[in-house]
Amino acid sequence: VHHASPANIKNTTHATLTVGVGVLKMSHLSHCVRFRSTCKAWKEEYTQNP
Repeated sequence: VHHASPANIKNTTHATLTVGVGVLKMSHLSHCVRFRSTCKAWKEEYTQNP
């Protein structure tokens, strides 16, 4: 059984969270870019016809 030290566990968790947040931000950005025109059109339509 491999016993990881608390420091190693903390570093690994921090790295995993950092990567996870980075991936989430990237996917969110690409999602925003992809659907920006659609959202804009929908907002304009919704604003004109509430």
